[in-house]
Amino acid sequence: MAKLTLKEVSQKHGVSVATLRRWIGQGKIPQAEQTQIKIGSGYVWLIPEEAEIPTPVEEGARHPDYDRSPKN
Repeated sequence: MAKLTLKEVSQKHGVSVATLRRWIGQGKIPQAEQTQIKIGSGYVWLIPEEAEIPTPVEEGARHPDYDRSPKN
């Protein structure tokens, strides 16, 4: 079972590394493992190649509450 870095998963599935980190924080990718390798201020995450990655929302889509959000 091969494990991929966030950058590799990002390229494979067409989502940004920031999105992957957010999904990991939200528990949407429970198979993700945080390693003890520290780079900069964060740790390296590895995701099994077979892990199920959520489908990104269609491009240009807005959050359902966008129209109700306060405007500046």
